[in-house]
Amino acid sequence: MMSQQLEPVAFDEFLSNAASIFEQIERDGKDVLVEHDGALFSVKMKQPKAKKRSRAITSQDSILHIIGIGATQGSADTSTNKHRYLADASGDLHNI
Repeated sequence: MMSQQLEPVAFDEFLSNAASIFEQIERDGKDVLVEHDGALFSVKMKQPKAKKRSRAITSQDSILHIIGIGATQGSADTSTNKHRYLADASGDLHNI
């Protein structure tokens, strides 16, 4: 089957009739060619992207296996005593 050749619409005509042209594009699902300064532009309705269905997280999801990887066995007061640790570390640098 041979595709039908679209007849270009002059830019001024397109601007004057934009609302009805958009309705025609939506109703018929056909592109419209617009000619402006010797160049042709295709106006078509953008198809919405299909949304991916998200699945529920289960206890078997691999992302859950990373929980606890960074857990420490010793003292976990780093954020509480960060200033003391920084002062101690900078003091050690000055003793070199």
